Amino acid sequence: QLVKEDFTEMLRATFPTASSPLQTQMLAHAQFSVSHTWTGQGGKGIPLPQHVEGYLERIRKYVVNDVAQALVIVGDAGSGKTSLLHAAIAQLRKRFPAPDTLIIEHFADASPDSRDPVRWIHKVCSMLQSELGLQLPLAVRPAELLLDFPLWLEAASNTGVKLFLILDGIDHCSLASHSDDPIAFLPKQFPAGVRCIVSTGPGKALTSLAQRGCGAATIRPLDEKQKQILIDGYLQKRKKTLEKKGVAKLLKADRTSNPQFLLDTLEEMREIGVLDGTATMEPMLFYLEADNLQTLTEKAVYRWESAYNGKIIAGSLVRDCLTCIWGSRYGYRRMELAKMLRISAAQMSPLLTCLNHFVRQAAGLVGFQSCVLRDVVQRRYLPSPDAEQEAHRYLSRFFSDPTNALPSRRIQELPWQIARTGDVDELSRCISQAEMFLELDKEAYRPDLWEYISFLEQNDAHLNLGGYCKSSVTAFENLTPRPEPWEVADLTRKFGGLMAEMGFMDVAGQLLVKSMGLWAEATEEDDERVAICAATLAKVLANMRSPEEAEKYFQRAVQIRTRLGKRGGPQVDLAVLLNEHGLHEKRQGHLQEAARTFMRASEIWTRHHGAEHLTVATANLNLSTVFYALNNLVQANDHAAMALEVRKAAVGTGHPLFAEALVNLAAVELARHSQGRARKEAERLLSQGIAIFQRTQGGQHPDTLWARSFVGLDGMEDLDDDDEEEEEEEEKPDAAE
Repeated sequence: QLVKEDFTEMLRATFPTASSPLQTQMLAHAQFSVSHTWTGQGGKGIPLPQHVEGYLERIRKYVVNDVAQALVIVGDAGSGKTSLLHAAIAQLRKRFPAPDTLIIEHFADASPDSRDPVRWIHKVCSMLQSELGLQLPLAVRPAELLLDFPLWLEAASNTGVKLFLILDGIDHCSLASHSDDPIAFLPKQFPAGVRCIVSTGPGKALTSLAQRGCGAATIRPLDEKQKQILIDGYLQKRKKTLEKKGVAKLLKADRTSNPQFLLDTLEEMREIGVLDGTATMEPMLFYLEADNLQTLTEKAVYRWESAYNGKIIAGSLVRDCLTCIWGSRYGYRRMELAKMLRISAAQMSPLLTCLNHFVRQAAGLVGFQSCVLRDVVQRRYLPSPDAEQEAHRYLSRFFSDPTNALPSRRIQELPWQIARTGDVDELSRCISQAEMFLELDKEAYRPDLWEYISFLEQNDAHLNLGGYCKSSVTAFENLTPRPEPWEVADLTRKFGGLMAEMGFMDVAGQLLVKSMGLWAEATEEDDERVAICAATLAKVLANMRSPEEAEKYFQRAVQIRTRLGKRGGPQVDLAVLLNEHGLHEKRQGHLQEAARTFMRASEIWTRHHGAEHLTVATANLNLSTVFYALNNLVQANDHAAMALEVRKAAVGTGHPLFAEALVNLAAVELARHSQGRARKEAERLLSQGIAIFQRTQGGQHPDTLWARSFVGLDGMEDLDDDDEEEEEEEEKPDAAE
């Protein structure tokens, strides 16, 4: 026991806190950036070459000037774009330190998953939420996240903190749904205080950026002096030497003007023994004959096959190892690779040691260092879509066995691999399996869950997911040993909540009613999970036009949360529930009750968040609509004005949330004043709100059409866009209004 305590204390000291998924992701990208530090350049006492300083000066001028478009770093594969951005980030952090500046870096080649634009946007929004304290809700549906991204940047601009977004390899990021513009996810213009620097090679991405009017800095090939610096730096780092004749060949070769080509050639020379003097210079000529970096990498793979394929029986070690790494999401642990290849770690170690220059190892995961090797492996070993799917199918079978990997790794890889096979039925079974779903439903993995649901929706396979969820509950109930009643109730509740978010109200209602019955058997005490279940069921019933039943469950949820709050005071979750209940009461015409409910929600939110929080603004906006319906225009005006001030401070004057509050205040003023200066001021506010909606949402967006409906009216029949919100609630009952 004492030894165990000592080891536990030692582990806590070594690893003091568990990293969040966001922190782990940021660390992986930071490590990838560091691995691309300039070789032999910019070290202590060694200045960067003049042409590199020229690129950095171009970046410095961009970030200090008032430019709305992104800056583009252009260069071929291996030309040094990532290394340049690494140097730029280091200098920007020195010149623009935190907390006045926030720099968010993202490298598309850090992992296959990093190529997903939605992942980048989710990371940026999460960082804005955690570092800048933005109060906006973070969408989990990919489509909603793409639409919200410009609004997040608008809100970030209002904080006064400079925001620098660095996206390396934008040409490797694309949306399948936007084949006409592969980088449609990138805003065409950025608000004041937000700068975006991207890198790309030739192709559609560069064409799209040029059409947007983006400035560019093109990386030029190395001259002989720069090549010499690179060679000297590499040899010094490796503690090797090279004959003058060999150095001369490298300096004169045209292909070595590409930094990565030069470094890869040197690395292969080291592996063969040329740098030790144990091999002749002939292999250098073999590599220098390559037309480009891709051909050079193919030659390297050919040598690896010749050197290492005899190390295992009845298989191709190089092919199988590289194919497995190609198919990974984040990379693989060495032990996972050994199990996949059915060899020992000792058998695999020589190959991985040889590949050390070409692969990255971050957080213990082995992956490719650049996109070039990935593309070569795909062309050489996976020449068709069927071959690619078969590779992912093999990896999905590997991770389906719980003994092959840790639970956290199975959650990360298994459904992702199945999705890459295109087998929608198997993916539905996987994510609805009880153990997997309970993990994916946690906050850290919710984006993954919705990515898989989005994939099913794109393939019209999401309609059967409710049936899989029901079957999963039945299978879970019949496990041996049998689970506790509360475990079945909680699983059923979470499935019901997911179905409600997807808009399948009938299935959601069935699951939630069953869950309420199971909770009645499982516990007689007040339980937060029962309150969540009752509130979700109430919203589902409200959307199914069963207002009386919905009111019953709303009341039950409020009563449970109120009793739970007596122990430590009313909690924020109670305020959210009260706001939803108030909206339901308002729609049923119970205006006095709705006003009291909204008032109570506002008091709790104010107590927890302060009067300047967006949730308080939401409560004030709802109170304004209720008091208008009660013909109490003075109080309606007061609450509308308070909501406007809070939203102005929180998101600025260019955000749709500000526009909504602006239009609400204008509508109240239009109802109060039929003529005169006050009337003209109300019309001006209305025009301003419409203009913001048109710029941020588009002319045909429901919010824009709602705002336009007040133009030319002396009054109005309903102050807020409740009908639009009600439609939204039918599709997504958990959405806050």
